[in-house]
Amino acid sequence: MSDINTDRDRHQKLLAALLDRLTLAENAVKSLAPTWDHLDDLYTGFRAVDDEDKVTQQSHKVSKIVVPLSFAIVQTIISVMFEVITSRVPMLPVTGREGSDVKPAQVMEAIISFQAEWNQFSVILYNWLQDYLKYGIGVTTTNWHTEGKEQTTTETVQGTQTFLGVDFPMEEQREKTRFVPTLETNKISVVDPYSFWRDPRWPLSR
Repeated sequence: MSDINTDRDRHQKLLAALLDRLTLAENAVKSLAPTWDHLDDLYTGFRAVDDEDKVTQQSHKVSKIVVPLSFAIVQTIISVMFEVITSRVPMLPVTGREGSDVKPAQVMEAIISFQAEWNQFSVILYNWLQDYLKYGIGVTTTNWHTEGKEQTTTETVQGTQTFLGVDFPMEEQREKTRFVPTLETNKISVVDPYSFWRDPRWPLSR
């Protein structure tokens, strides 16, 4: 890394372009944050204590009742959509178009079902729907996930030993540690809209 010349024009142009895009993305999120904060307050039914509340709290120990209609509406929509998507078993059936496709389709269906279960897809789906209904945007990301463990094995290595100027063959036991994958799969995560920095010059669909 010490050989990289950071003064090169190409490097400076690339750095400037990346910083410009980061600034655009940051400003876009900052411009939306107040609206999203307000939507959060509507969703949770938050309201600040006003003068009338202070008077009634002092005189009668009560304040205005808050009915969280926005919360109820969002949760009702989530319940309906959640049931529609997850009620089938398997959740995403795969069928072949021809006889030769039947077995591969069954394998694909089993893999999708495993990945949905391993990723706790129900939780992912709930959080994604909640973001979408609250903020009008729901973001997910998929990464490749690998799990494994260190495994130590003993290997026999052929060598020689010199005695009185003569090489004699001998065997030597050596331990070797290597990483053995135990799981390789897709990992789905829900991205907080506040942390989703995108180029605002392009529509969300792209």
